Amino acid sequence: MPAFVRSILSVLAAALAAWITVAAVEAASMMAFPLPPGVTFETPGFVEHVPLGGKIGVLLAWTLGPLVGGYIAARWAPRSPLAHALAIGAVFTLADAFNLYQYPSPLWMVAYGLAAPLPAAWLGAQLALRPKAEAA
Repeated sequence: MPAFVRSILSVLAAALAAWITVAAVEAASMMAFPLPPGVTFETPGFVEHVPLGGKIGVLLAWTLGPLVGGYIAARWAPRSPLAHALAIGAVFTLADAFNLYQYPSPLWMVAYGLAAPLPAAWLGAQLALRPKAEAA
């Protein structure tokens, strides 16, 4: 398989895995910290009604998704593994920016949501690239 095809497939697979991770963590967070009665995702300004634990769960999702995606992208990339991982981080930074624009959130969530994906993807790449411990 040509390197550029493998490169594209590694980023697509990593993005899919990251998206699934984000969705799973956000779903678990919403189950643990449900919206108050009468508040739905369509309620204007619904984020202000989300319990603190739910907001932290969203930020955890926005960190774990790029970490998982960065790991997979770096592990499967035919070359330049860090660049592939950081591409995942960049995509998720844009996704977070879109979500934060669409659903106005507290400043601390905005700051974290925009700052976390790139370092998380970098960490995922570092974990993927670390030398394996030799068997004793």
